[in-house]
Amino acid sequence: MKKLLTFAATLILLMALAACSSNPAPLIAPQPDAGAVLGTADNYNDDDAIYEEDYEYCDEPDFDVDDENGYGYDFDFDPWEDMPVFGSWTGEVVEISVEYSSPPTYTFLLSTENGSANFITNFNTFFLGDIPEVGDTITGFHLMDTFMTMIYPPQFNASVIVNGEFYNIHVDRFDDELISYDGNLMLNIGDETEIILQDGEPYDGELAHRKLVIVYDISTRSIPARTTPSQIIVLFEHAVTGPAFL
Repeated sequence: MKKLLTFAATLILLMALAACSSNPAPLIAPQPDAGAVLGTADNYNDDDAIYEEDYEYCDEPDFDVDDENGYGYDFDFDPWEDMPVFGSWTGEVVEISVEYSSPPTYTFLLSTENGSANFITNFNTFFLGDIPEVGDTITGFHLMDTFMTMIYPPQFNASVIVNGEFYNIHVDRFDDELISYDGNLMLNIGDETEIILQDGEPYDGELAHRKLVIVYDISTRSIPARTTPSQIIVLFEHAVTGPAFL
């Protein structure tokens, strides 16, 4: 009887081991490296796909993905060139709220084709033209990377408020060849081009990778369009070291 019980226990143990070997435990993905915050990442392999990430901070990432069926995908994405820096809304000012600080803080409620929007100014907002009044049609520019409160109407921190009759306005950063980050405009600096800081002081520094307000008349129909601006306003900001700093 004792031998029979021993044999039965051994048989059960062998069956359990066989079941485990035929159904191995699933792989557990490694925890991401803390350095991935700045773009450095470890390779991650599992049974379904192989992800090989080659990313240098302030450089162009290149992602290659190969799945188990042998299909490969190669694509390049440059977040600094492919992501718009500024968004804008144009509409009629229907309401103005003022907080009497130094300088005053304005909240402009706009009625636009896409609905209503609030633009809030601060000490760093640049006004091109007069301070808007109710009934004026203005354009407000805001940085696309800033947090927007999920309320209605949407609320934006205004980087630039344009009010008045101007030919064409473009607000963006420009690369080393003075092509806007959105790829739509290329600058030719002429003898008559006025280049100033937003406080009106002359500016003779580098324009590349700075936030610029471009005022121009005509442009070519090429891609990007080329223009010789009548005025370039360099916006105030913290020290700029490259296109990664929006």
